[in-house]
Amino acid sequence: SISNCSFVKILMNLVLRGNELNVYVETLLSEFFPEGANLVAEIGLSADIAVFTSRGDIRATGPTKAPSVMPSWEPSVSPSSFPTKEPTISIAASANPSALVPEPTKEPSESPSTAPSASPSNAPTPTPPPTFAPVPGATPPPTPGPTPGPTPAPTKAPSVAPVILTTPSPSITPSRVPTATPSRMPSGSPSAAPIHACASYDLSSSIFSASTVFGNDQNGNEHFYTFASSSASWQIWDGTATTSLSESSRDGSSLSASHSDSSSGKSGQVSLLTTTNEASYLEVTDVNGLNFEMKIYLAEPGCSLPFSGNSCGETLSSSIMMGSAVFGEDSNGDEHHYTFQPSSASWKIWDGTSTLTLPESNRSPSGLRAYHSDFSTGKKGEVFLLSTTNSDSYLEIDASNSMDVVLRIYLSESTCTVPTSGILCGSTLSTIMMDSTVFGDDTNGDEHHYTFQSSYASWKIWGGTSTLTLPESNRSPSGLRAYHSDFSTGKKGEVFLLSTTDPASRLEINIIDSSTFELKIYMSDTTCSIPSSGNSCGSTLSTIMLGSEVFGDDQNGVEHHYTFNGGMGDWYIWDGTETALTETSRSPSGLRANYTDMMGLGTSGIVSMLTTTNPASYLEIIIIDSLRFEMNIYLSESTCTIPSSGNSCGRTLLTIASGSTVFGDDQNGVEHHYTFDDASATLKTWDGQYTTYFMQGSISKSGLRGFYGDGLGTTSIVSVRTTTQAASYLEINVIGSLTYEMNIYLSESTCNLPSSGNSCGKTLASFNGMSVTAVDSSSNDHTYTFDEYYGNWQVSDGINSIDMYESSRSPSGLRAYYADSMSMSGKSGNVLLHVSAGAGSVQVTELSPSMFEMNIYLSSACTLP
Repeated sequence: SISNCSFVKILMNLVLRGNELNVYVETLLSEFFPEGANLVAEIGLSADIAVFTSRGDIRATGPTKAPSVMPSWEPSVSPSSFPTKEPTISIAASANPSALVPEPTKEPSESPSTAPSASPSNAPTPTPPPTFAPVPGATPPPTPGPTPGPTPAPTKAPSVAPVILTTPSPSITPSRVPTATPSRMPSGSPSAAPIHACASYDLSSSIFSASTVFGNDQNGNEHFYTFASSSASWQIWDGTATTSLSESSRDGSSLSASHSDSSSGKSGQVSLLTTTNEASYLEVTDVNGLNFEMKIYLAEPGCSLPFSGNSCGETLSSSIMMGSAVFGEDSNGDEHHYTFQPSSASWKIWDGTSTLTLPESNRSPSGLRAYHSDFSTGKKGEVFLLSTTNSDSYLEIDASNSMDVVLRIYLSESTCTVPTSGILCGSTLSTIMMDSTVFGDDTNGDEHHYTFQSSYASWKIWGGTSTLTLPESNRSPSGLRAYHSDFSTGKKGEVFLLSTTDPASRLEINIIDSSTFELKIYMSDTTCSIPSSGNSCGSTLSTIMLGSEVFGDDQNGVEHHYTFNGGMGDWYIWDGTETALTETSRSPSGLRANYTDMMGLGTSGIVSMLTTTNPASYLEIIIIDSLRFEMNIYLSESTCTIPSSGNSCGRTLLTIASGSTVFGDDQNGVEHHYTFDDASATLKTWDGQYTTYFMQGSISKSGLRGFYGDGLGTTSIVSVRTTTQAASYLEINVIGSLTYEMNIYLSESTCNLPSSGNSCGKTLASFNGMSVTAVDSSSNDHTYTFDEYYGNWQVSDGINSIDMYESSRSPSGLRAYYADSMSMSGKSGNVLLHVSAGAGSVQVTELSPSMFEMNIYLSSACTLP
């Protein structure tokens, strides 16, 4: 070692070439060192002496031919300026001066113009190294000085990153080269120490034999060096192929070696150096694309090789990873699926419609990188296995260049496991129980129904009138996504199986456009179950007991009646005439069905089975327009029974005993009389003179309403209803001049028919042959004789007497119309039978000189006056 700094500075300015300078060197050594002459003789200097390090390590090689061209500059100092103090010098001898190895300098104040060229004497003047674009996140390579020659050793930390990388910043511009900051980069400038600290180690040391070091140069090419006692292996992997540089020579000290490949013209110099940094490290420099420098720095005092690979010691070929898969989506939404294999790993890219396989072309010598390409599409990609200080492993996919993608697999140094891919529950579209279903409505109200299958799952879209099936075209390699399409309609969709931290799983249906859909099935991390579809009762139109029925009125009083039939239900709309709607389509869920009028009237509707939190189930009927309806059947979640339809008494026009009657007057005094019959009931109206017979047209499906018409345009609807009042009653409404409505209200407490007629139950036929008399206000005597069929009414003014004969009796038998048809007097009148609270009486009212009204009141004992 040399301790005199002045002498060191002098030597740093010397590049000695050719035998012409041997005398000068010999003079220097002899003048300042007593043993100098002996050293010169021992080394046999006849060629280059190169001084590279600021610490004074002098490494010379043996004789070689001097270059024919001398440097264009001279040393900047002369022998006369040397100090008189005699330093001690130790020269590591070797046999080849052309293989001198540079080391980093500690003299940042030295200008590049004074740096030694260190060019081998038998090599052509090297081309200055190219200027490379900086790799984001990495230290740029040192800028070469003005003197042509190998790139000077940097005065900063090495620019080539060790393999172990920390998590890259998301903002880093994608590159084929991993741009993460090295986690094991030496913290300071490389500083050479006296060689004697690791003097027992060289490239041939047995302790290093078969050991490897590897790392990337500034262009991202991997350099892989395997130690051997001779003919070490140096492999350079440029991302697509591996070039092997054969060792051509090794210096006598075995501290440096030359490598070359005749086919590619590439060559390189390997040097074994020391550093005072805490950790050994590797520095690889691409000088000009064909020439490379690899400097292996041994950290003193441990003198161990630089650590290569990741901290987990895993590679793409590690046995613990075989068969494992990692996958995720790039920024374009394409799924990348990578399966580890000892060689020829599987990389599949799924773009939502099809899967592209990128075959592995070759793998880097370190096993940490692999190149994949597809000849037919020209697409290619590179896989990196890296490490991270993050607590979790993760996957990073860079598809900024759609034809050249990068897959970075980061292993957490704390777990050394591959990144977890897929959803937390570990389920896929293929593993969920076959024939399980999820379904729901999109924003247009169309039902989307998905049935799980191991492959080719069923996706059906029900638009309210018909069902469209989207066949599964293909499934992503992860099994978490699938593409569906229908060639005939051009409609397509994608199914996603996702996870959510929500306590409940859910279904999300998105309409991308009129022909494109997304079905996202979110599985809760806590339950790992598919979303619950359908109603909480689990009931459908097909599961309700056959023959069950629900019915009710819409806003216009029109009855809608639905009968469950398992397959195709029956829907009848009754507004006096019956319209039958035929089921044309049932949704895949079985919760809805479309109905149309097959008679061509244009009437249609949709029946839906829903649930409600109300304590009671109920029926909702909505009028969309004059021809379209919705019937919503709400099942109470607490009972799960269909709504109770009809009245609480369970009585209809068809179940009330035949022959039973109800009757009463409308607002105009017209008597309406209804007689029940399970086959053909009758309705009669009596206006005081004439009885009109209404023929039964139809009975609604519920049996609660009937339509009647007289054939001349007058119609009436009879309905059976219930009331919470204590007594049943009859309500008769005049809707128009030709339309009536009879509502029979049954008390829910008795369920009896309204009481009609008088409390005695007597009619005009009850007093056959008996008579009553009375005097009107004009002193006319009136005698009425009862008869079972035709009574007689005699009127006398004291002089003349006329007989009025019964021409019509009301259907109730409580009233009759009489007229003088014999004498042509034109007199007429009505007889009415009533019941009074006290004694009976007869009252005759002269409505006009020719019109009378006789009211006969029975006593409370039901006797005639």
